[in-house]
Amino acid sequence: MLLHELTMLRIVGPQSPAQVEEELRLIVAAPGEHLQLPVRPREWWLGGELGLTQLAVTWSRLTEDSVLVTHIAPEEQPADQLRAMARRVFGFTALLMAHEIVDRSEDGSRSLRKDAYEQCRQVVEMMFRPIRDFALGAKVFLICVDHSTRSAIPWLYTPAGAVGDRIAFITLTRELITKTTTPPDYSIPASAIPKLGTIIHELFKNTDEWAKRDLNNVPWRRSVRGLSVERHSWAQEQLAAIEAYNPALTSYFAARRRSSSDSRLRFVELTVFDAGIGLARRWLGTKWSRELTVEDEYSACIACLTKHNTSSPKQEKGLGLAEVMKSLNDLDGFLKIRTGRMSLYRDFLNAPLRSDDDVVLGDFASASTVLTELSDVYGTHYQILIPLP
Repeated sequence: MLLHELTMLRIVGPQSPAQVEEELRLIVAAPGEHLQLPVRPREWWLGGELGLTQLAVTWSRLTEDSVLVTHIAPEEQPADQLRAMARRVFGFTALLMAHEIVDRSEDGSRSLRKDAYEQCRQVVEMMFRPIRDFALGAKVFLICVDHSTRSAIPWLYTPAGAVGDRIAFITLTRELITKTTTPPDYSIPASAIPKLGTIIHELFKNTDEWAKRDLNNVPWRRSVRGLSVERHSWAQEQLAAIEAYNPALTSYFAARRRSSSDSRLRFVELTVFDAGIGLARRWLGTKWSRELTVEDEYSACIACLTKHNTSSPKQEKGLGLAEVMKSLNDLDGFLKIRTGRMSLYRDFLNAPLRSDDDVVLGDFASASTVLTELSDVYGTHYQILIPLP
C-alpha cells in the first residue's frame, strides 16, 4: 500500500507484485521527492522484494533530488536500521540510488547519507569474501555499485575489470547452490549447474554491456546491477497464496504437483536486475519514443531474446539471451521479465520451446497473450524459478 502524505510517498504492508505495480503507477504518474520504504516486511508473496527494487530505481530516475526517508527517529542512532536495510536487496538499492537519506523528523534536517553509505560499504566488502561469509541463510545477493570504486566484485569480474567467463560463472553458481541448498531435501542435479551458470553469465553480461549508460550512452550518475539466489520450500497453502497474487504461476505449480509425490514444492529462485533504460529502449535506440505502443515494445523485447538478433556491433554477439531461453527450457524453468511497460513470462514446463526462435512470451498480469500496459519503469528484472527434485 502506498500512502500520500504532505511531501512523502510512504509504502507499508505486504508487497505482492500487483501491489507494487499499483505503487509504481502512482509514482510514475506523480513522482514525489520523498519516499519511505518498509524496513522488515514479513510477506513478499514471491516477487515483492524484486518489485520494490525496481520501484526504488524508477523513483530515483524520475526524481533528480530524491530523498529517502527512513524510519529512524530524530534521537535514535541510525546504525541498526541502516544495517538492516543494507542487507536487503531493495533496501541496499534504495540507499545507493537516493540523492539524500534522512531520518523521519518533520523537517528531515538530519542527513544519514554518510552513515548509510558506510553500511552499504560494509556489505560490498563482504561480497569480496567467500560466499559462505556473507550469505543470509537461504539467500545470497551480489550487487555492483557502478558509481563506486569497488564495483568490480571478484565473483563477477576478472582482475582486469572484464566480466568473468562462463567457467567462472559456473564455479560461482556451484558456490551459490551449495550455500543455498542442502541435500537431500534441496538437492539439485550436478548436470544442472552448467546450465544455471550459463543463465546467470549471459544475463549479467547483458547488464554490464547495456545497463550502465543512459539512452545517450552517458554513464549513469548512480547505477546498481546485481543478482540474487534464494531457495524456496512451499506447502500447499503457501502455493495457493502465491497463485492468488501470481495467476501466471497456477499452471506451472499444477504441473509440478503432478510430477512430484511430495506435499511441498521446492525451487531455486534466480534474479538478475539492473537500473538501466530497459530492453525496448536499448534495442530501439533513437527510434524509441513515448508514442510507441506496448505491442511495439513487445516486438523489441522479443527481438532481444531471438537468436542472431543483436544491437551490438560485435559479430559474436546475439546468442546469449537466446541461449538463456534454451537453458531454461532444458531445466523446466519459469521466467518473468519486467521491463518498460511490460511484465512478461514463459512457463517452459507447460510451453517448451519448439525451436531456437520460439521466444513467445505471455503477459504476466493477465496470464494470457493479451498485453497489459503497465507503468513505464526503469531497469530490466529477470526472475527465474528452477524446480528442485
